[in-house]
Amino acid sequence: AVEALRKEALMMRRADFPHEHLVACMGTCVVGGCPVLVLQCCDGGNLSEALGLRRPGIRHELAPFEERWCLVPQLASGLSHLHSLGIIHCDIKASNVLLRPSARHALGHAVLSDLGLAIDTADAPSQAGRCAGTRRYLAPEVTALQPPCAIGSTYRAKVI
Repeated sequence: AVEALRKEALMMRRADFPHEHLVACMGTCVVGGCPVLVLQCCDGGNLSEALGLRRPGIRHELAPFEERWCLVPQLASGLSHLHSLGIIHCDIKASNVLLRPSARHALGHAVLSDLGLAIDTADAPSQAGRCAGTRRYLAPEVTALQPPCAIGSTYRAKVI
């Protein structure tokens, strides 16, 4: 767990934060003997909650298409920034899209989080056969046990 946290913190620093659509790492600390990342406050919850995806048995009306569509360029901007730095997120899903309240967008301002499974594109060939991420959102190349690639992150974003 400590090594995974260290790797995520290094990946976040490498991504040259802040970027308006990537959660910023403010630092690290130890709480109750456990190392933790201190992240930027995104008090609007996450996209999964906003869309009612995590409420079994409760019917939730989907946000209007226009509100959901406003998030697409925001997510694309965050992914594009990561890809330009040679970082593949590997775990894009609704619960890893945090929201900050916004006067411009009803659902909020989208911010990508959780770089715990992110990899460097230079390391991608050695990751063939590694099936990491949330099953529901896995890109086709990952399920075929091929090396992850930036296109897979884009695929995951489309599945959301």
